[in-house]
Amino acid sequence: MFILLLGVALKYPKSVLVEIPLGIIKLPWLIIKGSFPFAVVTTAYELISGNSALDGKYKTTRKKFLNFREAKKMILTWETNQQRLLDKVEEGLALMNETLTTKEFSLMEIHNKTMIQPPISISFHSFHFLVQFLNSEKTKSIGIVETTRTTYTVYNDPESENLIGQTDKGLKFYISLMEDHERLQFLRISEGIVALDEFDVRKVKNELKN
Repeated sequence: MFILLLGVALKYPKSVLVEIPLGIIKLPWLIIKGSFPFAVVTTAYELISGNSALDGKYKTTRKKFLNFREAKKMILTWETNQQRLLDKVEEGLALMNETLTTKEFSLMEIHNKTMIQPPISISFHSFHFLVQFLNSEKTKSIGIVETTRTTYTVYNDPESENLIGQTDKGLKFYISLMEDHERLQFLRISEGIVALDEFDVRKVKNELKN
């Protein structure tokens, strides 16, 4: 047993010496939060393998962390009936028990589409949930997020229940809304994702400028 543990430590020194001890320190918080034991099992798997237990068909190569609160975020939809859009946004907010109201959202018609501007305080989870919800309501939509270092478009993955997208630097990623993004917001970079050319971030931004 000792030899086996030594072998694991030599193969994954960072996980054994740093990340697993930090994970153990977090146990009381996980129990209080009510996500134990699921969170413990998935965290342990991720620490050792480097992948998420929610990866499914995709494998995470790394996480790209974001300062989402300070980011500029918009939802571009292919719907021009603004009242219908507001009704759907209200539905989505109600499903999340969000304290935000539709009065805090602004809408602008642009090139036979509608740009939804959410309040800057909208959470990472709520923003991406709305993108997913609008698509589930047959309202073609994509999210556009710009930080000082990264710009990306995000949309429903036709092959899974996740959202996928691509950054302005060509990094392909996915987002699982089953994860906890309250404290840290990140994109899971994955080489196996097939991004949609129609929603390429550079193409979308150029179209909006013209």
